[in-house]
Amino acid sequence: MTTASTHPGYVYDLGVILGKPSADPLPAPESGYFLVRVPQNLSLHTISMSPLGQQLMHQQEWYRTYNWSTLSIEPGLYCLRLPNPR
Repeated sequence: MTTASTHPGYVYDLGVILGKPSADPLPAPESGYFLVRVPQNLSLHTISMSPLGQQLMHQQEWYRTYNWSTLSIEPGLYCLRLPNPR
């Protein structure tokens, strides 16, 4: 039988991962939530062209072909809640 529990929680700052850290402190992790801070002027194109994106993302032509991939993601804190099956 599978039951669901909540994860203790994680908080990430994409700016730190991409070399553009925020001066603002991150909130404390909440049980069952994954929080991701997105900095200003970040797009799928920017992420894919970063050193980290070059290593971890599958490089596809559409990042350079379609204009919408260059649009900035709305900066802020994004929250994802996922149950953790045991």
